[in-house]
Amino acid sequence: MAQAKDPINLTEAWTRLNEANVRYYTDYARLVRNYANDVVGTLKSVRRKTDTESVGAAREESASVFSARAKAFQREPATPPVVALEGALGASPTGLFAVTNDRDEKVSAPIEVSKLTAPDGTELVVAIAFEPSQIDLEPGAQMLIDVTADIESSLELGIPYRADVSVPGLPGWSIELVVRRRPGK
Repeated sequence: MAQAKDPINLTEAWTRLNEANVRYYTDYARLVRNYANDVVGTLKSVRRKTDTESVGAAREESASVFSARAKAFQREPATPPVVALEGALGASPTGLFAVTNDRDEKVSAPIEVSKLTAPDGTELVVAIAFEPSQIDLEPGAQMLIDVTADIESSLELGIPYRADVSVPGLPGWSIELVVRRRPGK
């Protein structure tokens, strides 16, 4: 008798996608708010300084305010996108993510993934495949990548194993991959 595939829990998937969207737009709104505050602060500072001091002094102060604000924002890193793959022993769940080339030059590079790491620091190697396994993107182009992980017996039941997915030609771009074994066969 053929083994039935795990049914997709659409409610849980929809909830996770919505949570990811909320995290993204929250971080984006914070970035826009900080930028707007910096612009307004700079304009107020320049206007005050031009009344009493040279424009050069105003620029220096504005630059230092902007620099301090930029450092503060860097301490609050944006949460990388997450792709979660869950399944019973023997399953090969598949996820999807997008890669965008924000650089001014073409990027051709393989997709790389770190070892899966459990919350207690245990590292595992399981079969993880990307389709395509290499990106070839012109500036501004985007492509979708399928990622599949084999749910093996080395994965403890219910434990989220995390890995970082990156592309060497796109510095700063990464996603987090979470692989979890669910009960069942």
